[in-house]
Amino acid sequence: MVVSSLRKGIVSERPARTQDVKPLGEKSPADIRTEFAKLLSDTATGEASENPIPPGEGPRYAHPWFGPIDAYQWHCLLGMHQGIHRKQMEAITKVLKATPR
Repeated sequence: MVVSSLRKGIVSERPARTQDVKPLGEKSPADIRTEFAKLLSDTATGEASENPIPPGEGPRYAHPWFGPIDAYQWHCLLGMHQGIHRKQMEAITKVLKATPR
């Protein structure tokens, strides 16, 4: 939503906070996978239909750790962020497979 909003020139007045996006453990793994697949699909659809703003241009919205960044930088951060989580899941899976039951 941040990337899409910034591409439209809209900057939320609500600060980005990590605690607002932390999972609460209230959803089933199947529901989480479904929501994640929808997020990826919605992101791809939005990016295909929205006008890109060149890097370094347009409004900025503050990331909790990196400060104010533009739509392009938020977009790049998505891939990096998912790569980190992918490595975490692979490490967890490796431990689970090696643990006798």
